[in-house]
Amino acid sequence: MDRLNDKIAAITGAGSGIGAACAIDFIKKGLIVIGIGRRENKLEAVKQSIPEDLRTKFHIRKCDVQVEKDVQDTFQWISEHFDGIDVLVNCAGVYREGELLGKYNIQDHKDSVYTTVMGTTYCVREAFGLMKSGHIFFITSQFVKENGYIPYWEDFNDSNMFAGSMHALKAMVETYRQEFREKELSIKTTNISIGVVASDIRIEDIRTFVAEFPFLEAENVSDAILFALQTPPNVEITNISIKPLGERF
Repeated sequence: MDRLNDKIAAITGAGSGIGAACAIDFIKKGLIVIGIGRRENKLEAVKQSIPEDLRTKFHIRKCDVQVEKDVQDTFQWISEHFDGIDVLVNCAGVYREGELLGKYNIQDHKDSVYTTVMGTTYCVREAFGLMKSGHIFFITSQFVKENGYIPYWEDFNDSNMFAGSMHALKAMVETYRQEFREKELSIKTTNISIGVVASDIRIEDIRTFVAEFPFLEAENVSDAILFALQTPPNVEITNISIKPLGERF
């Protein structure tokens, strides 16, 4: 706990799911957390779920990571209130349906790409400017196979831009690692590749899944992130694959 005490962590998508679990667990480990999210009421609810004596360690910033100016303003605020950033966890995500060939779902495709790919790009760029050393985490999906395709299931047969954006993010993680290495920076990168998680990205389908398939809790993913975060300075865990026991795919 001493190593993490009063370290500064920025967490996107902190209003629910994995982001909320990370925020709560990080604070219990002694970190100071800037919770970033679009829904301020959700962030407030997370704050209320934190033990009262630790709530001052949770700072709320309303921000849509799809909007570059929002991200710039958020990290400018962080730079004015804290002495840099030690950890960035990219949890912001959306799930949008639609075949790539569809004519009327272009906004859904944009939401997927702008949140997963461009939102992450904006956040990493701005956080990097506030890091002397540190650790950046990315969340990708094992539901997306190596060729970028999602296996056909009746309830998930039209989520094709989700597959594309996840595949792009996986490639970006290694690119970031190489860029930090070339700049001789002590910034670690870790990709957390997850199976099905009970979160509100597509909660109705997850509830259907629960009756039929095993699933992870958001706290399971937070545990994996904390494991990687607490490794010695000379150790970089580049990828953690985590799925529920007995998952089919």
